Amino acid sequence: MPMIDLNKLNLPFSNLIIIVTVLFLILLITPIITKKLRIPSIIGLIIFGAVVGPNGINIISINDGIKLLGEIGLMMIMFLAGIELEFSQLKENKQKSIFFGFITVLLPAIVLFTATYLYYQLSLTTSLLISLMFSSQTLVAYPVVSRSGLSNHTSSITAIGGTVIADAFILFLIGIIISGVKTNLTFNYIITFILSITAFILIVSFLLPYIVKKIFSNFEDTENLFFLLIITTMFLSASLAYLVGLEAILGAFLAGISLNRYIPKTSSLMSNLQFIGNTIFIPCFLFYVGTFINFSLIFDNTSMILFSIVIIIIAIICKYLSSYITGKLFKFKKTEISLLFGLSTTRAAAVIAVAIVCFEENLINNYVLNTAVLLIAVSCIFGVIITERACRKILLAKDNNAAQDYETIENILVPYANPNNINILLDVAATQLNSTKHSIIYPLAVITENTEYKQTVNTNKNILEKLIKHSYPSYIQFQPSIRIDTNPVSGILRATKELMITSLIIGWTGRTTKFETLGSNIYAILEQTSIQTLICHINNATISTFSKLIAIVPKYAEYEKGFKKWLFSINSFKKNLSYNTIFISEEATCNSLKETCSNLRINTKSKYIYSNNENETINTLDRIYDKNSLIVIIAGRNKSISYNTSTDHILRIISQSEKNKNFIVLFPEEYS
Repeated sequence: MPMIDLNKLNLPFSNLIIIVTVLFLILLITPIITKKLRIPSIIGLIIFGAVVGPNGINIISINDGIKLLGEIGLMMIMFLAGIELEFSQLKENKQKSIFFGFITVLLPAIVLFTATYLYYQLSLTTSLLISLMFSSQTLVAYPVVSRSGLSNHTSSITAIGGTVIADAFILFLIGIIISGVKTNLTFNYIITFILSITAFILIVSFLLPYIVKKIFSNFEDTENLFFLLIITTMFLSASLAYLVGLEAILGAFLAGISLNRYIPKTSSLMSNLQFIGNTIFIPCFLFYVGTFINFSLIFDNTSMILFSIVIIIIAIICKYLSSYITGKLFKFKKTEISLLFGLSTTRAAAVIAVAIVCFEENLINNYVLNTAVLLIAVSCIFGVIITERACRKILLAKDNNAAQDYETIENILVPYANPNNINILLDVAATQLNSTKHSIIYPLAVITENTEYKQTVNTNKNILEKLIKHSYPSYIQFQPSIRIDTNPVSGILRATKELMITSLIIGWTGRTTKFETLGSNIYAILEQTSIQTLICHINNATISTFSKLIAIVPKYAEYEKGFKKWLFSINSFKKNLSYNTIFISEEATCNSLKETCSNLRINTKSKYIYSNNENETINTLDRIYDKNSLIVIIAGRNKSISYNTSTDHILRIISQSEKNKNFIVLFPEEYS
């Protein structure tokens, strides 16, 4: 009888299969842990690498297989960076971007070089590499700007264009320095090197894209073929860079830039590239980086701590000075300078990519590599905080109100698990139709494939047809949809994109957990959609039995993109069902509600009750709520300008109330 050979499990693991198993387990659990701890996943992967690697508890040995995965991940970082560049952004603010791009490199590079070469007396090459790689920047905080609807703001475009120029300039200079260190710089070598680089640039910039374009034009559109073609082009370009004496990452970066216009950002090909890169290879690279980190050096060596602190402070202050000088020259406001600084101060991919190459070539030591990781951690956290505050201040400015006009045509998706319980959700959807001529309600059932799925499809279809025929007027358009998918969340998310859904209505049991109020499935949907979403917990058989609507509105709700839309949703309840409306909110928000409702001529006879905190809101609710009341809680998504933890507390108290209150949690539309 075969037995498990425990000798094969001696630490560190050396078998490639076991090492890869451990690696993928780490890749699986890291996003879960970092999300709970609210830290960037890039930091979590590096920390895991440091903990389980040779410099930590030494669970796994780093062999050629792990190194290969890491190097592929490094090339994917640079390749995707080239593909994702938006050259149109450079043209819009060319002067600002060019000026900022160079000053955001030169200023920190000069100061860092002076500190490392003259004060710390490091070698010329090491000082040059440190000054350049720590002057790079990565737009880690850009999703904050995008979510706030400020992607086209002057500061955002300047930061994007400046980052493109800065990182391309830095990567090119570092490639030249590393190549120069590896070889003797004779006159003949320099001439040969220049000619080789010229030939390399011409081949990658013109010949390879020409071949790719021809294959795209003359072959059948098969995702597998095109995906392999793009990946092959990346590796071919990286190999050519290596052959002419440059680093492979420069080849991958140039390949990405060259193929930029042939890969649409929203195409399935781009989605596949991002998936394979962000899911497997780039996390493997970050883990691989962590295995080089020796955190014991930080705690055992005072000089290491002081060196890291000095370098990090210089790097951050110089980025602020670069933003300040650019802002003053082009007459930016104070908040616009802060936004430019927040976007440009974060470092991630470029620093790590360069640091690991320099470390493997013995051009920098472990101290510098550790400092690079610390700089990423500090700059990412600091930059995101600064960016969020700047976005909030810009949005709160009176001339930058983010609320948009409301489009009356609606495509409403109503997912359901049991067709016998969908009527209340369809009632809510029907009230939201301000224009029934082109609006459509899509009842959606998502079922997993099994032996009885055909029977389930037919049963759902028959029940829905009878319900719609006998319960709703013929002018309301329903298009029932039944999808087979791996899980309900995936099916709902696919449907919102394919059907161009404008509003989502979901039922909720009202059960809460210790960590999540609405449940993991609902939060997963909210995180990956930006459309208005109504989460309904209604016990009555029909919503027509209510006579009072109580809307709990958070502070700053008037600055959200979907402000007017949810006001029209509240008005739709009132108009279609003759509800009396009561708004509960902070005084300034109540005044904005009054003014907006007056201008739009909706909810003009509503009552407004001021509330400064959640205790006052709960007390007011207990006083005015009765069995004929429907509560609507306006809840901003996490990181939105109106997000407030007190809203979660109020929702938890209401859902756990002995009165079993009827309520809807409405998440306004936001920028995607």
